[in-house]
Amino acid sequence: MAASDVSKLGKQNISMSAEKTATLMKRLYRDRVDGTTEFYRLIQRSLQPDFNVLDLGCGFGRTETDLRAKARLVVGCDLGEDVKENYFVGARTQGSGYNLPFSDSVFDVIIMDYVLEHLEFPDKCASELFRVLRPEGKLFVRTPNLFHYVSLISYVTPHSFHRKAVQWIGQSPELHPFETYYRVNTCKAARRCFESAGFSTKEIRMVEKEPTYLVFARSAFLLGYGYERLVNKSNWFAQLRSNIFACFAKPGESQREVEGGGS
Repeated sequence: MAASDVSKLGKQNISMSAEKTATLMKRLYRDRVDGTTEFYRLIQRSLQPDFNVLDLGCGFGRTETDLRAKARLVVGCDLGEDVKENYFVGARTQGSGYNLPFSDSVFDVIIMDYVLEHLEFPDKCASELFRVLRPEGKLFVRTPNLFHYVSLISYVTPHSFHRKAVQWIGQSPELHPFETYYRVNTCKAARRCFESAGFSTKEIRMVEKEPTYLVFARSAFLLGYGYERLVNKSNWFAQLRSNIFACFAKPGESQREVEGGGS
């Protein structure tokens, strides 16, 4: 049997296993809110009909992340060309988080959903986000926790392994995933990064949800399920949960004058 045939057979077996495991996951988590829904509910509580929203690193987008009905304008910005096919935003553009193609103080809300881990220079991006956000605007971040087992595996393995894993498992449309750096992927590091740029921390918490990334194999999923139940059992294990949900705010003009000693 040719190597290509072996590869195809392996992927077919993974696909069949994933379908069965996904059914099991739906049954086990049928009464629980998934991570994406919880994160976007957090964002929606701060939206108003006249707001301009920036979704930085939006990629292809998906139905669950569609906020167009909640704001005046949602702009998608991504370094890659995937953004051109994102039909869940009102406007789209390619651009770097280190040099955003926008004027100062134009957005009321900025979203970074699984972007922070890909930043080689997070401090530089934080400064740009502060620049384009309006006073009293909010930045919402969801990013992996470095101390979770998935992030630790990713951190100690080469990028070539990540590409092969994504392509083999086939659970993501991103067949060429971006590099990961995990420079500020702890609560302490994230808080320090954004507060140094001028933000204030409104909320930061650790979240562990359904182990969707393990549905490719029933045994792996069940181990992840057991881990999820354990770390959610007590706040003693909070620092081992998979994701960081954070909200940072740009101070209003009056607050900045007080903090700066102005009259």
